[in-house]
Amino acid sequence: GTAAIMVGGGIQKLLIYPDTSGLAWTYTDGSEWKRGVVASAGYTGTAILGMIMLLFRRTHRGPTYGLIAIGVVILLSCMLYVRNT
Repeated sequence: GTAAIMVGGGIQKLLIYPDTSGLAWTYTDGSEWKRGVVASAGYTGTAILGMIMLLFRRTHRGPTYGLIAIGVVILLSCMLYVRNT
């Protein structure tokens, strides 16, 4: 969903299941490179988040600040995208 928004598209529908899996329907203007960015974003995003978490480990207070930052991002995404319909 985030990648679709970053390339000028958006999220049509977001489903989150009780087992914490989910499915997002996104849209873009249809250009091939934008669809490629959105299609590969899940794997790339996971690797980037892992790298950022490893960088936060390098200092004494880094893990605490990193965990707080990730928690804030998760809360913001829930407030912006999760709706009961």
